[in-house]
Amino acid sequence: NGQALLIAWLYGPIAAGYLLLAQRLLSSPLSAISFSVSRVYYSEAARLTRESPEELRLLFVSTLKHLTLLTTPPLAIACLAAPGTFTFLFGEPWHTAGLYCSILCPLTLFRILAFVVAPTLDVVHRQGLRLVRELVCAACMMVGVASARWLQWPEAGAVVLSTALCSLG
Repeated sequence: NGQALLIAWLYGPIAAGYLLLAQRLLSSPLSAISFSVSRVYYSEAARLTRESPEELRLLFVSTLKHLTLLTTPPLAIACLAAPGTFTFLFGEPWHTAGLYCSILCPLTLFRILAFVVAPTLDVVHRQGLRLVRELVCAACMMVGVASARWLQWPEAGAVVLSTALCSLG
């Protein structure tokens, strides 16, 4: 994980550990769902590409809409509850990991959505666009962490800025 490596290098291993824990707790339960949905989506998208490209667009929009409705409530709950829950379960030092969890919720939503519909680029033979998106996201994340450090922001500011920029990318 590039974000955690940069945070570790510029802010230390404790900050990176909090970030990695938050990322793992957010992504693990939703990854199982998004992987399954992505496999079904890929199969249907491949079929529609041959039969009806217009229906592929409708499938794309419908999948994003339904997946947003499915994943937003648990992420919203995690966003609101994480700082207090981490503090309650693990003690005050872990409040930061809960805060990072809250910060990462919007990016987690965007990553899940992008992962599920990414096969669209495969079936329409535009894999290069996927690479460009990944490179833009990585660059935004690096600029965010480096800029926060240059501005002498604390590690939470680096997580906020890099996550916000990566969400835009």
